[in-house]
Amino acid sequence: MQTCPRCHSPVADDDRFCGACGATLARAEATDPHDHAERVISPDFAGATDRGLRHAHNEDALLIAETPTPKGLLQLLVVSDGVSSSVGAAQAARVAVVKMRDAVF
Repeated sequence: MQTCPRCHSPVADDDRFCGACGATLARAEATDPHDHAERVISPDFAGATDRGLRHAHNEDALLIAETPTPKGLLQLLVVSDGVSSSVGAAQAARVAVVKMRDAVF
């Protein structure tokens, strides 16, 4: 285990930020595709989510979709913030957006 160059707190080898002070650590880019997610529907309808400064991985889920309806275009944007202090936060966030999608569409 290494330490943060700013505050000397322990950091994991694959951390990009110090969990204690938020300092950026000199590391290779993350390989987990869920650390950053973007979805662009049109130039004025898009969404993004990132893992954040103090987390080992992204626990959020993003849903962005649109569909025509008889009353016009329906656009849906849902971000479910995974609660990092709970067990299975990422899975719970994904279930939440899927349930919302199923309820709306």
